[in-house]
Amino acid sequence: MAEQVHGLSRESLKDAPMIYDVIPAFEKWIRDTLGRKTPTNEFAKSRNLKDIVMCGQSVINDINFLKFSYLDEKLDWPYSYKLLDLHTLAYFVYKILKNNGEWVPKSLSLTATAEFFGFEREGDQHNALEDAILTAKCFKEFFKIAGEVVIPPVEEG
Repeated sequence: MAEQVHGLSRESLKDAPMIYDVIPAFEKWIRDTLGRKTPTNEFAKSRNLKDIVMCGQSVINDINFLKFSYLDEKLDWPYSYKLLDLHTLAYFVYKILKNNGEWVPKSLSLTATAEFFGFEREGDQHNALEDAILTAKCFKEFFKIAGEVVIPPVEEG
């Protein structure tokens, strides 16, 4: 089943890197992507990514996997403890839009949310990078909506 979704077989993963090699490479990739230098001392290194908010579509399982990987490797969690979940955000925003007479998708899937904003997948097979890009695009669109919504003040009494 997993092979059908991801296109990865057990055979293709036999030479995959171990998590203790992946974690430093992942942190370096984040720093490189953001144009940050890798700190030289351990304290600065542990604080360098604290502003990074993990986000994604139904992301809690991915974050828990990553947290347990850090724990198993006896590494401090270098990221923020905040998370942003597209699935939950879509549920909330769709409820507001629907209450205001707007059409919203019935599904909260990434595909449905992306299509709601006019984005399409390139292929039929699951692709983590493509999903991450679609998720980021959807977040940007939800933040545009949030910038336009005005909630009247609550009246006292």
